[in-house]
Amino acid sequence: MLTTATTLDAFAVPAGVAQVELRLPGELPAPDTLVAEVSAQSAPDEAKRWPVDAATAAADGVRVSVTLPVYALTPDDYVVTVWQGDADALQRYAFRVLR
Repeated sequence: MLTTATTLDAFAVPAGVAQVELRLPGELPAPDTLVAEVSAQSAPDEAKRWPVDAATAAADGVRVSVTLPVYALTPDDYVVTVWQGDADALQRYAFRVLR
């Protein structure tokens, strides 16, 4: 099961969900040139990088997303940094996962 959250929002992950799709608004290049670094406020040194994908079609116009396993999103405040290559941080998004 997949749930979707728009970044910059607070959300709770429903029981039984295995993955969360974070939709990344804004003008970003093709997803195959991007990587998303996700870090929790409580453990910023443990940031992990995830692939960026083309977003599923929706009325919000978002073109890219990152899909995370639910175990990677314990209740906390997070920052997603979208990188193009290793040196160019293009965009940052903040969100909160609730209990």
